[in-house]
Amino acid sequence: MDTETKKQKDDSGLTGRILRYAGVLTLVCLLSGAGVSLLYVASAQRIEEQEAKAFEQTLDKVIGDATEPREEVEEILWVADIPEAGVRYVARGTARGYQSDIVVLVSVEAETEETPVSEDTPIYRLAVLSSAETPGLGENINLVERTVSLWEAMIGRREDPGRPWFQTQFSGMNMDDLKLEEDEGEVEAITGATETSEAAAEAARKALRTIIDQTGELYNN
Repeated sequence: MDTETKKQKDDSGLTGRILRYAGVLTLVCLLSGAGVSLLYVASAQRIEEQEAKAFEQTLDKVIGDATEPREEVEEILWVADIPEAGVRYVARGTARGYQSDIVVLVSVEAETEETPVSEDTPIYRLAVLSSAETPGLGENINLVERTVSLWEAMIGRREDPGRPWFQTQFSGMNMDDLKLEEDEGEVEAITGATETSEAAAEAARKALRTIIDQTGELYNN
């Protein structure tokens, strides 16, 4: 075999190897991309399911003993019937805290479904839908105080289910009250988490404002 023929054969072999490597690399990239896509879809679906579950649980907290609410205006306002009489309106409010968005659901009561909510209508209940503030500080907006000591828990006494003290204080407050005490409002701030507390109060104001504006638009003749 002469030198030229050998060189052509070597070049041909090199080209073949390059093409094989390129094909393998392309296949690996395609499979990796497909795997990442499938993982993203599965993760997105799980996240969506978890968010829907969290929303339903939080909605249950703010409607109390009222019936399952029905959406009224494009996920802005929900209406739940009270067993005795009247309705509870529910709306969502969001404000920026120290390091995350604070999202709350707020409910108020009205005598009938067609009764617009006024500025001085008190909040029935507030619950935090989502937050990611500093653990031990801002995240104390979700802190449920213990009703059972460690020793009592060890001997079998069960913790009474409760609600976070920060959130329960909003019941009975109206629009004018939804400011921190230092700003002449009624909201007691969490120690060391003024910005988070302020954001929760602002989110509550936005939710209550949504209910006032939407019911006024729907039912004021």
